[in-house]
Amino acid sequence: MYIEMLDILADFFPFLVPAIAILGLVAARTAGFESAKAWSESFFYGALVIVALGALRSMIGNESDWLIHTASLGSLIIGACIIAICSTQNAMAE
Repeated sequence: MYIEMLDILADFFPFLVPAIAILGLVAARTAGFESAKAWSESFFYGALVIVALGALRSMIGNESDWLIHTASLGSLIIGACIIAICSTQNAMAE
């Protein structure tokens, strides 16, 4: 049963990894709100791990969409750094 579910997800894998990366960036952006901070940080770290494993899987498997997955991982890391820098600057300005 587990293997069949993975085969179904494998068809959507090229689109699933970038979508998870985008949702992770949204979660990182909402981490600035105190009411959703714990949930959004947990979701961001989970998305980071999933996207990293997806990029690793596509590179090891020599799949054609490895560049998209690696770019998704890079955008997740760079985007989170930019969000963290901007929120720090906003906190210092107040």
